[in-house]
Amino acid sequence: MWDPLPTLEENQRDLMEALESQARGETAEWGIEHQSEGRLIGRCGFLRFRPAHRNAELGYALSRPYWRQGYMSEAVAAVLAFGFDRMDLQRVEANCLADNTASCRLLEKAGFALEGTARQAYVQDGISKDLRRYAVLRHEFTSSPASPTVVTRSATEYPPGSAGPR
Repeated sequence: MWDPLPTLEENQRDLMEALESQARGETAEWGIEHQSEGRLIGRCGFLRFRPAHRNAELGYALSRPYWRQGYMSEAVAAVLAFGFDRMDLQRVEANCLADNTASCRLLEKAGFALEGTARQAYVQDGISKDLRRYAVLRHEFTSSPASPTVVTRSATEYPPGSAGPR
């Protein structure tokens, strides 16, 4: 789960940390580009990739003007397909704030099942909030053939079990 980053400097620092983590093979993240605008509008990928256990945690963030337009649904479907097909994942987990109904619904639409609620497990703006934990298993996931490709490099460039782009 990612916190919103309000300043350009915080976003730049976070991007550098993500690139370093990806270079170490710990994560696999992709940018989401708005094709007609030619600009980065979000990101989606795997945090805490654990190859020995064949699981990873899904994380995503999208610029507010693009919320509720289907962009993240498309990105999540593509990233899950990559994880199950190319990284040989067995399980993908995701956490979201219990009061973020749009995020909960996104995960449910993508095939995730609610596994539980961690009460007051996250502090946002000084307020303790509940986190919902979701997961989807390989055999529960069905990728949509109509989903557009949001990964800029071919999945065949990464061997099975790798953390994806480096």
